[in-house]
Amino acid sequence: MTSPRLLVLGAGRHQAKLIARAEERGIATVAVDYYPDAPGKRWSSIPELADALDVTANIELAHRHRVSGVVTTGTDLAVVTMAEVAAALGLPSYLSPVSARTATDKLEMASAFAADGIRRPRHWELDDPARLSVLGEARYPLVVKPADSQGQRGTSRVETPDGIGIAVAEALRWSRRQTAVVEEYVEGFEITVNAWVSDGHPHLLAVTDRVTYNPPPSIGIAFQHIFPSIRANGLLVEITRQVEGIAGAYRMEQGPLYIQMLVEGDDVWVVEAGGRVGGGHEASLIPMVTGVDLTDRMIDLALTGRADPVGYDYQEEAESEHALVNFLLAGSGTVVSSSGLEQAIADGSIVEGAFYVNPGHVHEGVVNSLGRVGYFIARDTTRSALLERSRDAYLGLSLLSDRGDEMLFWPDPELVNG
Repeated sequence: MTSPRLLVLGAGRHQAKLIARAEERGIATVAVDYYPDAPGKRWSSIPELADALDVTANIELAHRHRVSGVVTTGTDLAVVTMAEVAAALGLPSYLSPVSARTATDKLEMASAFAADGIRRPRHWELDDPARLSVLGEARYPLVVKPADSQGQRGTSRVETPDGIGIAVAEALRWSRRQTAVVEEYVEGFEITVNAWVSDGHPHLLAVTDRVTYNPPPSIGIAFQHIFPSIRANGLLVEITRQVEGIAGAYRMEQGPLYIQMLVEGDDVWVVEAGGRVGGGHEASLIPMVTGVDLTDRMIDLALTGRADPVGYDYQEEAESEHALVNFLLAGSGTVVSSSGLEQAIADGSIVEGAFYVNPGHVHEGVVNSLGRVGYFIARDTTRSALLERSRDAYLGLSLLSDRGDEMLFWPDPELVNG
């Protein structure tokens, strides 16, 4: 009997775990990535050099390799390709092409959320820096971002009208459809909600405090995801209501949701919501703290259209496990060596981790999420012990430049929110 073939869109660090697990289960993967050395390709039966966002190319690959399913994980824009390939070949997909576009375009998202009563910051659409008059009496500061990008690319906080034109031009540079979104800034704390929808009902899996690094004018670069959240305490009823609305807006019966929210006092605002597993190593963090495996569920969902029910719902008073994902930040320079992670894993200081960069990599600093150079996951019995463990582990790592400088840095407290 021929083993099924699974088209995996992307073979980077976010997809490597899924590729390896599918192959372990006897499922041949067709791993598509435009990087020839993408890490997931080492595990794949059929590595392919192509752009995961190229719908036409991936439909052709799906036909040629006679795949039984198509999937992506940990990334936003490839879910559109996933939905389009599935629709073209009659394969299972937890998102329709329309819902996939809604979940990856901030303006489509805003329209859908407005119809479902989901609270978002006031926003404006701009396709030309010369049309700033549409902002009218908008209250500064404002947040400017591309309509259809991810990883904080082209996203900035603007304090006064003098800077808005430059910010809009930068956002347009990163937008595939040449459109920027301008939002009123909400003063609050960020949280991240990971959920799994079963038979139309979303189950909250992990609610984490999203600690961000914000070197002006950049904003919202995730530095830590801390489980469980303290910022969401007392707000789970409202958070659940909004998550249910998002699942309804995306017409989701099965599958993952990754939602960024802002908490301002007793108010909860939705920043954006993806129809995917999060790209902050949630595929490792969530099983650790909940026992719910997302990787096998994503594989099953792609091949059969169904996945096992999760049997878990996040409850703030019941969470006893404390864990976090800590990203690594580095200044500019050419990398010559990295050290510390293997020893930290061996001595039990951290559970897992990796540097994203290798010797020879020319690093340009941190202006968006692409500027992060690695991560680790740590766990402990209390939040205070966890934070102390994390900082100690971080300060034990090293990333040296060709000038002999230490490139890693712990961010200044005034640039951190959370």
